[in-house]
Amino acid sequence: MADGSSPHHDQQVTGWRDPEAGGLRVVSLLSLFGTILVVLYFEIGGGNLPGSKLDRVDFQAFRDGSLAREVENDFAENSVVAETVRPRYNEFAFRLFDRHTDRVVVGRDHWLFEASNAKANYPRPGAEALIERHLAAISGTVSWFAAHGTKVLVLPLPNKWALYPDKLPEARKQPRSIWPEMVRGLKARQVWTLDAAPALKPDGVATFFANDSHWSDQGCLATAGLLAEEIRQRFGTPLPGLAFDGRIVEHEGGTWEGDLQRMLGFVKDSDFYRSFTVPRRLVRVVDDRGRDLEPEGEQTLVLCGTSFSHTLHLGSKLAALLGRQVEDRSLPGKGPTVGLLALAREIIAGDHEAPALIVWEFPEKHVFVRKDSFLDPLEAFLVERENEERYPASSRRELVITGRTAENVTLVDDGEGGLDGTPTTGDPMLLVDLGEALPANEGWAVCYRVKTANPTTSKILFDWGAGFGRDERCIQPVGGRDREQLICIPVVGPEGRETRRFRLDPVDSSRPFEFRDLHLRRR
Repeated sequence: MADGSSPHHDQQVTGWRDPEAGGLRVVSLLSLFGTILVVLYFEIGGGNLPGSKLDRVDFQAFRDGSLAREVENDFAENSVVAETVRPRYNEFAFRLFDRHTDRVVVGRDHWLFEASNAKANYPRPGAEALIERHLAAISGTVSWFAAHGTKVLVLPLPNKWALYPDKLPEARKQPRSIWPEMVRGLKARQVWTLDAAPALKPDGVATFFANDSHWSDQGCLATAGLLAEEIRQRFGTPLPGLAFDGRIVEHEGGTWEGDLQRMLGFVKDSDFYRSFTVPRRLVRVVDDRGRDLEPEGEQTLVLCGTSFSHTLHLGSKLAALLGRQVEDRSLPGKGPTVGLLALAREIIAGDHEAPALIVWEFPEKHVFVRKDSFLDPLEAFLVERENEERYPASSRRELVITGRTAENVTLVDDGEGGLDGTPTTGDPMLLVDLGEALPANEGWAVCYRVKTANPTTSKILFDWGAGFGRDERCIQPVGGRDREQLICIPVVGPEGRETRRFRLDPVDSSRPFEFRDLHLRRR
């Protein structure tokens, strides 16, 4: 324009000055302000103050920004308005538009499926290699227990939709299950594996709850029967372990509100919510007076597993069928490796006798979908055991360090000889200068201990005269879960060369970590 102003700028100014447009904006602002006041009134009146439900608040959380996220999540999760309004909106959207949470697939006859497990996720690029990694990790873990005198019976469970494909919605393409390949692959590696399909295939009775991601009482009991038969065939009589005198009883007339039903987010106990509730034939294990009975204490027969085993008491059902005590170390919501690896570490520490048998249950969904709670911890455990055996503590030698620089991370001395690290990026590193040369390929390893919350990797890049070079042999998995882990990175490089400098990445992550005990060991 001739005066140098832009037409767009003029339109904006005119719009705000226009009485009619300005009035609408004032009404909109007042409405927004009023809505905020109403929400705050109900939230504060309902006791939902920001951060009021947090267990603890510390300076570290404030400094790294995680406190702000925790306060925000706490406020949202305990929202009084959301608890009142959202369920009614969810019902309205489902009834009128067939819209619902993307976490659940609504199938025929009100059958529900977990969306993350009902994706056509196989085959895909790299799937075969990932399956091989799972098979190697499982067989390696089984072999470790076998070396300690423990037999492991692996019980992989197929996804619900693999057993009930006719209940998937017509428009949804049926995914391909990797469960058969897992079973065949484990058996090919001589891993004792139970095919649970004969027990879980529908035959006049629902072996899975229609509204839940887990099996029903009947599916659990049928699997326990298959397990008992398999164990008797392998061990013969008498079975190891202490006697168990429980008996199995069944009751009609119960109902079941499933986890997938709750995920739909409808108004609790409304008619529409209850339309997804299913009848339940309850299976219990009782003593001679009809009271619920569970095995107790440390036993030589052990069950390790997930919420499948825990929720419907697979351990007590198996104990009743075997007539032997079964130690139940299954954990809900923790993944299938936590109880198993905790038991392994108790055996190492001498806190638990190596059992005669472990039944290791895990559902197919933990393959691919939940790699961080299955594959990552197993690989980290096996690498740590290999480190302990390959580089014994008796070979320890201190490093002569002349300089250390931290990049992309804030380090604080923990007062106990270690460092607390708070990364500023996802690439925290320590640049270490040595007062003595380390020769390549002579059996030395740089060892240290690291602890962090999430599975990740740790690595060292050695400088052999041409800058820091990446070598896949110098990367190791870190299992996470806030458990300290020994890392031993082999000093490998060009033959005949020496190094006086390396870059150490304690974690390949932006999450806080603990680091200590940097030293050398030799094979």
